[in-house]
Amino acid sequence: MPHTDEPDDEDWYENDADTADSVPCPECSNEIYADLDHCPRCGYWLTDADRQTRETGLFASGRVRLVAIVMLAIFVLGLMIGVLGM
Repeated sequence: MPHTDEPDDEDWYENDADTADSVPCPECSNEIYADLDHCPRCGYWLTDADRQTRETGLFASGRVRLVAIVMLAIFVLGLMIGVLGM
């Protein structure tokens, strides 16, 4: 039985799409690798503002949502106290 050290095709292929972080393009919503400078589909060049939004987007939107819920709860509580207090 001959032994070959040549790699199989599977050894050469590595599916980076499953392991790399991907984000949606701000212009066409195509999933692109997070470290790209432009979208390969539409050609949109990512700006520093796009990168900052992408890096802080989930955290910032979660904070905004939390603040909105707290403000709404305080408003509703104030209405209930005002109605019951009169």
